[in-house]
Amino acid sequence: MTALKVRITYYWPGEDEWGDIIKYPCDGEHKAIEGHTIAVDPSVISPGSAVLINGHEYIAEDIGGAVKGNVIDIYSSVPHYESYETIVYVKEE
Repeated sequence: MTALKVRITYYWPGEDEWGDIIKYPCDGEHKAIEGHTIAVDPSVISPGSAVLINGHEYIAEDIGGAVKGNVIDIYSSVPHYESYETIVYVKEE
């Protein structure tokens, strides 16, 4: 596993014109799933990677257009406006 310092942000249905449909899915057409899907910058975290955030494992299934650099956007079914910095662990494939 690789440790990485990132900024955590959130996205949710209706936040933009895409709703909860993933605009640029990493693994085909699907909907984002709360507690599972994260959006990443593919130049930092490889699509499909498992990422441990605060003891919970998420999968990098989305490539966020506004997600650049060391940022992870967590999908949530309800709005979360807070953001914070933390260390995450990326499982290499």
